[in-house]
Amino acid sequence: MQALLLCAAMAGGSALPHGAAAADASQGMDVRLEVRSRCVLSSASAAVDLSFGTHISFGGEPTDAPIDGQAAVQLTCDSAMDWSVYADLGQNAAGSAQRQLLDSTSGALLAYGLYADAGRSQPLGSTPAGALSGSGTGAEQTLLLYGRIPTGTRLPAAGSYRDTVVLTFWF
Repeated sequence: MQALLLCAAMAGGSALPHGAAAADASQGMDVRLEVRSRCVLSSASAAVDLSFGTHISFGGEPTDAPIDGQAAVQLTCDSAMDWSVYADLGQNAAGSAQRQLLDSTSGALLAYGLYADAGRSQPLGSTPAGALSGSGTGAEQTLLLYGRIPTGTRLPAAGSYRDTVVLTFWF
């Protein structure tokens, strides 16, 4: 039985026309992987608040000390990934270059500043040119932002003063 099968295979192979052969074709294939650096705001799902606390206004007398506040934003960026953040002027700037808290009941405004350092000497810019910059570590980093209402500010009438500032991160 084995001999018969072998003969049949040989006979079938010789049935091909002389000079005919199996065709080969080849083509190169690119293989790629793109790995991108990334940053994730850990606090993106929760509100980030900067509070100046509660203060008493004594008939519009100027404050004898600054009123300070701070906020924390958690950021995780790949190791050595450069990042920057800036804050717009807020919803109450009304064309001025000054961030302002607004009491929606009275319409009174109160100027304040945002800073990138605890000493409040480095203003946090409202454009990329004035951004705070850093570099990722691969672990979560806490970015502190500081606010100040300066000494000598006359506190307006009692009320609840608010502003909303958009922080823009890029990497």
